[in-house]
Amino acid sequence: VNLKEQGQLRCQDEFIVWCGRKKYLRHVFLFEDLILFSKTKKIEGGYDIYIYKQSFKTAEIGMTESVGDSGLRFEIWFRRRKSQDTFILQAASGEVKNAWTSIIGKILWRQALRNR
Repeated sequence: VNLKEQGQLRCQDEFIVWCGRKKYLRHVFLFEDLILFSKTKKIEGGYDIYIYKQSFKTAEIGMTESVGDSGLRFEIWFRRRKSQDTFILQAASGEVKNAWTSIIGKILWRQALRNR
């Protein structure tokens, strides 16, 4: 993935991510045109590196702002795929979740208006 072609980096955070029955800890980067899931690896010297796992164009996703009872989860789903291809992301705090759902919502609205 060429990150220079994905628009501005809007935010990044660590989430617990569920895909089906599998659960992962992922560092997620949200660009204007791409959401990227990576695995954090600690290396000598105290640095983190990010191992690419998967990414999706924001034009292909939809979002459910609140999932479950915790108030910390939201869902990313896909317009052209099977219903089981969804990701539930759990943020560390309500503030992180609200920031992400707000930014994703704005990106999706801008895309919808542009594509009318």
